[in-house]
Amino acid sequence: MSPSATGSLLSSAPIEAIGMTATARRSWLGLPAVWVTAVLLVLWLGFETWSSFEAERKLRAAGLADAGDPVNVEVILAISAEQFHMTLLQDVGRLVGVDARHVLLMDVPREALRSLARNYWVLAVRPWAGR
Repeated sequence: MSPSATGSLLSSAPIEAIGMTATARRSWLGLPAVWVTAVLLVLWLGFETWSSFEAERKLRAAGLADAGDPVNVEVILAISAEQFHMTLLQDVGRLVGVDARHVLLMDVPREALRSLARNYWVLAVRPWAGR
């Protein structure tokens, strides 16, 4: 592609420099896959943002937002704990007890607590005195 055939390459828009015309751009944006991907991306970003705000809300409500490391907590789940939850909770701290939807954890690092509180199936986190 010579500069004389297309005008000055420096003045061309970046997309036109790679050979994509306005018609090609319109047809590209008309693809359902592009819109579905864009919608999924927006939904994912929205969920991540909501999760972050929810984690902060749960920790502030329990007075754990500025807690030191490590902390002992009672985690209240939205559903009864299953093997998946137990495995995840054991990775976060020392699992001391489980009673239906209430889980007792000891020695939970602050960042792990924040990550745990982001989960939608965690209703609340409360400080626990430990044994």
